[in-house]
Amino acid sequence: MNITIRTIVFDFDGVLVASNAIKRDAYFHIFRKAAVSDEQIDACIGQHHDGNRYDVIGAIIDTLTAPHKLSCEVDRPVLIEHYAQLYNQQCEAAVATCDEVEGASELLALLSDTIPLYINSATLEEPLKRVVRQRGWHHRFQGVFGSPTSKVANLEKARQAESCRPEEIAFVGDGQRDWNAARTFGCPFIGVRNCHTDFEKPAPYEITRLTDLIGVLEMIPPNTKAA
Repeated sequence: MNITIRTIVFDFDGVLVASNAIKRDAYFHIFRKAAVSDEQIDACIGQHHDGNRYDVIGAIIDTLTAPHKLSCEVDRPVLIEHYAQLYNQQCEAAVATCDEVEGASELLALLSDTIPLYINSATLEEPLKRVVRQRGWHHRFQGVFGSPTSKVANLEKARQAESCRPEEIAFVGDGQRDWNAARTFGCPFIGVRNCHTDFEKPAPYEITRLTDLIGVLEMIPPNTKAA
């Protein structure tokens, strides 16, 4: 193992579990009876791909073609919270039992014996912790961090917990938001390329199979930061 990396932080969806499509499809499911088209939902997801579920749901509600549903200003936040709860329920049940990314369990078992591991996700933290526990992975991680805390702040939590420097943490993610967080925080980033990846350019360190992670970790020189 690369001795310059003292901690590994993983994004969750698309990196450890094959849940990106599940989370996207959940928006269509919870609004299936609302006066909004699939095209409008798709556009809202695209406009807020860097936001959270509240941003996407708020945008979808704003496109509803039945104005009477928004009869007063207080209705909008109430509706957002209502649909957010439906979304949470839909996703939590599905993500707890969906396929893992190939090799995830074996990799976590191998790494957790030698290096501290953390999760850093945009998923709400309490549901995320429940999902990790249901999947039997809770004992593999020193911390499971989610929203509403930002990904940068969650990286700092891991740094403080391990008393290490940012350059000694590797953040493994499949989205541009993950890469941006690593760049802001000042740690190496390893990109996981899949069918949902939205990187603006190829990452300096990139894998298509999670099982290749250890080999890439060995390539990272000391004091590396995300480019």
